Amino acid sequence: MIVNCRRFTELLTDASEGKVASWEESHFAEHARLCGACRKYARDFDKVVHLLRDLPKEPAPEGLKSALLERFKSRR
Repeated sequence: MIVNCRRFTELLTDASEGKVASWEESHFAEHARLCGACRKYARDFDKVVHLLRDLPKEPAPEGLKSALLERFKSRR
């Protein structure tokens, strides 16, 4: 299966966590090698992940989790 730009962005999170099947990982890496836009997207993704990890850990406000879950459910 060839990895196109859309599939690349879908796989990016799993790939960064080592959760992509080996056969797909080679196609993923090949696409990244050939596609400058996806390489940039992956670099930007990595920067965001590192910035988020550096944020101070603060508890979510009371009720936020249930409010978000209700919102997600209502969109289905």
